[in-house]
Amino acid sequence: MSSAEADRAAEELLRLNRIDIESIGVRGKGDNIVVRVEIEVDGKAPPDGKSIRYFHMRHSTITGWKMRWDASWISYYLKLW
Repeated sequence: MSSAEADRAAEELLRLNRIDIESIGVRGKGDNIVVRVEIEVDGKAPPDGKSIRYFHMRHSTITGWKMRWDASWISYYLKLW
């Protein structure tokens, strides 16, 4: 997905009434966290069809949690600690 397509998809999601986080899973520790998020938009899969997403995250005492980059399901399931 190109940057422009991702921007359009994000704008479309923001216009919708309800985005539900069905589940969140976390693996890793410290500054090496991989997160699995399952979402629904208005009770259905998101417009792009990807209801499960994975992200590398980091934490800062100043800014809080921030997404570093998208991850794959392999990164999530191979992350033990």
